[in-house]
Amino acid sequence: MRILLRNYNGEQYVWKKAEVKSATKFTLEDGHVVSQAEIVSISRDNRKKFVKCSACGEIIRNTPEAINEHKLKGTTSATCFGCKYMREMGSKQLSVKYTLQEDGSYLANVKKSLNLVCTATWNTPDINSENARGYCKFKQCATAEMKAIEDVFTKYPNAFDDMITVDKVLDNGFTEREEYASRGKVEYKLKARNNIIAVVNKLNIVDCFVIDYRNHRITVVYSKKYDKLFAISSETYTEVKSIWFMPDTTFANIKSKIASLYN
Repeated sequence: MRILLRNYNGEQYVWKKAEVKSATKFTLEDGHVVSQAEIVSISRDNRKKFVKCSACGEIIRNTPEAINEHKLKGTTSATCFGCKYMREMGSKQLSVKYTLQEDGSYLANVKKSLNLVCTATWNTPDINSENARGYCKFKQCATAEMKAIEDVFTKYPNAFDDMITVDKVLDNGFTEREEYASRGKVEYKLKARNNIIAVVNKLNIVDCFVIDYRNHRITVVYSKKYDKLFAISSETYTEVKSIWFMPDTTFANIKSKIASLYN
């Protein structure tokens, strides 16, 4: 899939190829991981091809073969390799072979005898024991439910694809200007009783809004397609139907003002 990022390497609103990493994170083609809230739009969203394990949270391809393989993870010690709980015990070196490298250093090929144990429980059982299987973090996956991946972009496709530019806010009373050059943004404040701040990026696109009410602030984005406000909270978008620190009538007026900019 392709995702439109708010910021990438100093540039704004950049399309990058990405793959799903978790329910709220994506891995870019360069290996960089981004969160849902860093994304403005998704093209060719392929997450219907994946499911999420309700037990461990792992993202799995939505095929019978991949799901069955995941459900069996807790039944074999092959899963232990790479697990953070696996440890070596009783190690005894049997032999070592040194190979001279071009830079004058040596590569050591060591052969040793040892036991591999699981430290997920206090008695550190051998990884091939039934005890280890009982404490495996994937044990519950055998009976887990495989759930569809759902977020704001699957529930509300193309939610933020309708955008406005700085001209629209200037024509509607957002006259008080404050620039933050190091962050690549300019804030325009609406002269009104309830402060609404339009955050404009370097491309002169209105990226989001800040609602400032009695020393409380919340950052939101508006979807013209669905006539909804979404808060940018932590790493995700959350639909906003009301705001705890203001009356519902005030919230409705603020939402109506923001929506009018997109007419």
